[in-house]
Amino acid sequence: MTTDMIYLARRAVACPRWRWREGMLTQRGARVLVSEDDGRYVLAARRSWKQPALMEEGETPDLTDAATLGCLLALVTEAYYDPKRLWNGYVEVHRDQHAVFYLEQAVHDEEGALVWNCVCSGETEADVLVRALEIAT
Repeated sequence: MTTDMIYLARRAVACPRWRWREGMLTQRGARVLVSEDDGRYVLAARRSWKQPALMEEGETPDLTDAATLGCLLALVTEAYYDPKRLWNGYVEVHRDQHAVFYLEQAVHDEEGALVWNCVCSGETEADVLVRALEIAT
């Protein structure tokens, strides 16, 4: 991963709404198998390990991994869930013709038409998801 992605991964872990989810990949190349109620996480055994191991303090996610991005999107979806909003606060990541990514939320305007409000934008899907998690209330 690039230095920018490592920095972005650290920002993600620092978010109050961050938590590891089963299926996420760590930067060390281990996949999260089980998340425990006490905050401990069991990692899948890598070839160099004889058995699964507990996650070490300070571990960061590999934001280039598709499964990890999917889990990050699930965290963002949970963060924006609101039963009082249209479609329970549903959000989507969109990309424009300039390759800029946007996290958008569906709302009705004053006339009742469906419109998408931009929550935040970023240069990559990972960037916009981390930004969204940072600003989630």
